[in-house]
Amino acid sequence: MKKILSVFLATCMLLTVSLAIAIPTAADSAVTNTFDANSDTPQISTVDDYIAFFNSVFVEKNDYAGKVVTMVQDITFNDTSAADWYTQSSAVKLLGTSGGWGHFKGTFDGGNHTLKGVIVEGVFRDADNPIGLFPYAAFGAAIKNLTVDGFYMCSSNTTAEPSYGNAGIGGLIGHAKGDITVDNVTLKNGTFTCTADAKGGIGAIAGAYDGQVAEQQFKITNTTVEESVKVIGNDTVYVGGIIGYVHENYLSHPTTIDMSASRIQPSGSMDSDITLKPIGSFKSGGNPTPKFSWTLKNTSTDYSKTIEMNGGEDYTDEWNKEFVASGCYGSAYVDLSSYTVTWSVDGKVTTEEYPQGAVPSYKGSTDKPMTDTHLYVFTGWSPAIAPVTTDVTYTAQYEEHEKVVVTWIVDGQTTVEYYIKGETPNYKGETNKEQDDDFVYIFKGWDKQIVAADEDATYTAVYENKAKHEITWVIDGVETKETYLAGVKPSFKGKVEKAEDEEYTYKFIGWDKEIVPADGDVVYTAQFEKTPKNPAAASDDATSDGGCGGTISIGLVSLVSVGAIGVFAVRKKED
Repeated sequence: MKKILSVFLATCMLLTVSLAIAIPTAADSAVTNTFDANSDTPQISTVDDYIAFFNSVFVEKNDYAGKVVTMVQDITFNDTSAADWYTQSSAVKLLGTSGGWGHFKGTFDGGNHTLKGVIVEGVFRDADNPIGLFPYAAFGAAIKNLTVDGFYMCSSNTTAEPSYGNAGIGGLIGHAKGDITVDNVTLKNGTFTCTADAKGGIGAIAGAYDGQVAEQQFKITNTTVEESVKVIGNDTVYVGGIIGYVHENYLSHPTTIDMSASRIQPSGSMDSDITLKPIGSFKSGGNPTPKFSWTLKNTSTDYSKTIEMNGGEDYTDEWNKEFVASGCYGSAYVDLSSYTVTWSVDGKVTTEEYPQGAVPSYKGSTDKPMTDTHLYVFTGWSPAIAPVTTDVTYTAQYEEHEKVVVTWIVDGQTTVEYYIKGETPNYKGETNKEQDDDFVYIFKGWDKQIVAADEDATYTAVYENKAKHEITWVIDGVETKETYLAGVKPSFKGKVEKAEDEEYTYKFIGWDKEIVPADGDVVYTAQFEKTPKNPAAASDDATSDGGCGGTISIGLVSLVSVGAIGVFAVRKKED
């Protein structure tokens, strides 16, 4: 006899969100997955986490606008020690999707950690779905504080011309649109390439960039592309050491590209004649306006150049000349002076070196420990952070607030939170309580009304007990057991049928008793009307059948969820 048993319960949960100030907890030394796409502050700790994040954006189309996604430690996808490491069949890869555009619009903070051995491959959607570590970044996206060491980006594009926006194959971003920030990023030991028949644009920072908003900015600041980076295209791809294809077609003027404190020197750019140009192509599509302007600037070298352009013309050579003149690119790169930035946080001092024109960014925690009676909220720096032009000291500023302790008790478990006096507490955990053999527990609220935290308080979760009853359905000798909460009217979810035999067919005509709301264990048996296949041979057999036929049993399990308060089922068939 084989029995397959399974239990499922659907219960209501209430999840609350709070702005409470929490005590930092010590990190577990073990490397575990931490990424939660639904979190307000998603964290990436492992290869699996990064893959989940990548798929969340570029497959499931979550844009993370307004969120900061943080990498909390170094992550290695593949061993890069072998020359052909990216061709290994066992290599871990991020795969491009042909299912449409997924835009990243949030902030990705690498936490000054390193991604190593990354492979991204894929096929463009209608020839314009981009490929890169971030295939599509748009409208406020920021990527910062990240090193990518050892990578391979390859597009297996079709031969079709880009149908919308131009295909992009980028080391960092495949296709960039609107306001984009790349800050404190380093790329080294990598290759960007495509198949022989690919079309579009390929570049170390971005494969393609175009405008869709007025007064947009593409900031590529304090960023380094080392000579170990190779950009390999073909006769039908626009190839650039910074951007493959730049396009103005959406009245986005004026646009600013900011290269302050950046050093872009991919392989080929260091040749005496700079064989790898900064931009593969700069074209203004159509004729959006008689004239429009873009500006290139590099505050580190006091460079700024605005070019007035006409719609429908090619400005590739002019822009390449200006990128070289700005001192950020290839063999024309201008060595910058370095300055010391000192950070003072709650009396602790750290120092960093920054090149002239770079915007400093504090890498540590600005938390200030609370006291028995007060807690502290970081409000910013004094003076305000600005591009580095001299040695400077920044001091963390705090607001001091009276502290109130709020204790939450949920099913015997205690959680302590600290609030600023006057804030209204909100429990941030789960309030579910596990069922037992007899009851299901439904969260009803707290033992008292939640009010502004003017003094220490304790809140205890309150539950309603719902009894469980077993309902057994018998259909043609097969039992299906379901568990219902008291007061819920049972309803069989499967098919009610009995297989025909050599003499009869069978029609379901109802149950052996009236179905009523569950108030105890009960058995319902299906009733069938039988019809002779050969009426002439019909006997005086009864016209209904309780269903105890000799059918062959097959093990079956069914999980069922019904109603707001839930039902769960167990089906078993004996053979």
